[in-house]
Amino acid sequence: MLLDALVIRQTLLSDTFYWRLPEQFLGDKLTAYGGSMTYVITYYALADSGPSDLEPHIIMGGGHLKKLTIYMNKPSPAIGIRSEMIIHMREDNWKYHNSVSEHSVSRRDFMSVLSNIDYILIKASYGYGVQQSR
Repeated sequence: MLLDALVIRQTLLSDTFYWRLPEQFLGDKLTAYGGSMTYVITYYALADSGPSDLEPHIIMGGGHLKKLTIYMNKPSPAIGIRSEMIIHMREDNWKYHNSVSEHSVSRRDFMSVLSNIDYILIKASYGYGVQQSR
């Protein structure tokens, strides 16, 4: 899938874009605990650092009684280089979104999100002046 930032900027006023994972990644994914999620990204931008670097790398939302949004940050990939990203599906590196706390997500909350995932967003734009991402 190709993201053409010039086309998207005509309707959105943002420099940070996310891929939304399809239906097959949603719902009850408790069996993913302890495993990993792997994807490949390549992007092209004017510079390798910019405002989008401050935004979460992955955002995941879900749960049953209490809906939670959690996120994970990873180092940004390099411009123009095909990068394989491996996300470990354990609570250790996940944080609560929009929280003042820097504490990791509890195992209980992580399992709650995995038991009923509503969405997973993966950052598609890095650096400054992203032009393309795939």
